[in-house]
Amino acid sequence: MFHPKTYLAVTPNRATLLVGSGNLSTSGLDDGYEVFTTFRSGLPVGDAAIAAWTAWMRRLVELAGDLALAKRFRDLETRIPDRATSLSSAPPPYCTIWTAPSQSSWLPQLSPVGAGLTSSS
Repeated sequence: MFHPKTYLAVTPNRATLLVGSGNLSTSGLDDGYEVFTTFRSGLPVGDAAIAAWTAWMRRLVELAGDLALAKRFRDLETRIPDRATSLSSAPPPYCTIWTAPSQSSWLPQLSPVGAGLTSSS
């Protein structure tokens, strides 16, 4: 089962976003069958992905209502290179729960696994 995680590494000149299924542990990286993709700032697709990730995470942080988390996230945002935080007109190379089609459009495709699920929208 693919259960994605995201990791963002930031240096003064570059940001690298990893999206994949692996945990950052020895067993998660060495023993599992994990899939990752990398987005680097300075490239159009990387900048779009990092900008979309930043906006998505900002929304999650706001929804959490945790002041310490919000402070840490604001600090992180100041460290991401500018070109990677401005949303371009290019669509991101992945979707989030807020950019994906509603569940009513994808839920029927899960059948028969999703046969017992219902849509509330």
